[in-house]
Amino acid sequence: MAAQLSFLNQIDYNLPDEITGKKSNKLRLKRVHFKIPTYIKKYSFTSINPFTGEIQFLGDEKHIFRIRILQHLYSIIYGYCNINLFDNFEKKEIDGLTVWGEDKQAEITNSWDLPLGDRVRIHIKLLRYLRNGFSVQDAMQNII
Repeated sequence: MAAQLSFLNQIDYNLPDEITGKKSNKLRLKRVHFKIPTYIKKYSFTSINPFTGEIQFLGDEKHIFRIRILQHLYSIIYGYCNINLFDNFEKKEIDGLTVWGEDKQAEITNSWDLPLGDRVRIHIKLLRYLRNGFSVQDAMQNII
């Protein structure tokens, strides 16, 4: 006598081939988590410079928590760009700024390649010029 199981139960459980009617090539193994781990994974964000003996940060990890600040700066700079609110676009280049329509953010064109700390610095510098009454075009000329 065969057991009655619904279709959903056949997916959830490893049933014998007699009930399902098909042969399975794969073994369904559960993932086991031990209370005491068998290994510990270590991450390194710093290294020691062999020539000077100083600690070096690998990449932008020192400034990685400033990404939120940078996104906030992008949003503030967007407000100074004089963009029509009803204009629907994905990306525009205006006076050296790349303006993203959906995110309502504006960043300095080709600044994405700079380290994160430098990007924050130049965008703060741009924002200071904009707050002092400079137009976007004049502020961009003073930065570059």
